[in-house]
Amino acid sequence: MAGRLTLSVPPDKEPLSLDDAKQHLRVDSDMVDDDSLISSLITAARQWVEEITGHSVPQQTWQLALPGFPGATGVLGVPVYGVDPLTLPGTPVSGSVAYRYALHLGRGPVQSITSVQYLDATGALITLDPAGYVLSADNWDATITPAPGSIWPVSIVHPEGVVIKYVAGYAAVPAPILAAMKILIGTWYENREAVTLVRFTADEVPFTVTALLSPYRVMEFA
Repeated sequence: MAGRLTLSVPPDKEPLSLDDAKQHLRVDSDMVDDDSLISSLITAARQWVEEITGHSVPQQTWQLALPGFPGATGVLGVPVYGVDPLTLPGTPVSGSVAYRYALHLGRGPVQSITSVQYLDATGALITLDPAGYVLSADNWDATITPAPGSIWPVSIVHPEGVVIKYVAGYAAVPAPILAAMKILIGTWYENREAVTLVRFTADEVPFTVTALLSPYRVMEFA
């Protein structure tokens, strides 16, 4: 199901401190002339890593807006989203059938669900009781499904018929990701005149960086 994923609350701090970056660059701590530049390189490196891996690095809040719940019925009781008639809402779901009702959350690793809200048949915004859904998450995938023995409620079809807010990012950032960020920062700092901090492809950074990040890249399958 197509949805719109947006950053709701950015990280409150970067995974590398200014002092850590200056130490890696062998810049004396009392030399402050380049502090603004180095700080911007830290942010750029973190954002580049997130773009390449598909992961959130420091913890941050994301919002996923969907036109409705998967497998849900419209306000007139008409099935939508092409769900198998044998698994239409009205019958509690479990096991493999529950996967058809799963909401997939990107930019993991997902740590917690802040809220699940939906527009009911009258257009009122309702916050779903956390007891009504289950989060299943690891570093690679995260889904929420109806709690055992329950189904998603009826929501109207709307671009923001269902809105999920959740916290994603590593509780402890893996050392290879931090190492990759340091190499990026060092490369860009030494070659600042040749670098435009807009968008970089994997071909424009040292191979060591892509090798360090390879285990953390989210693979998408058709």
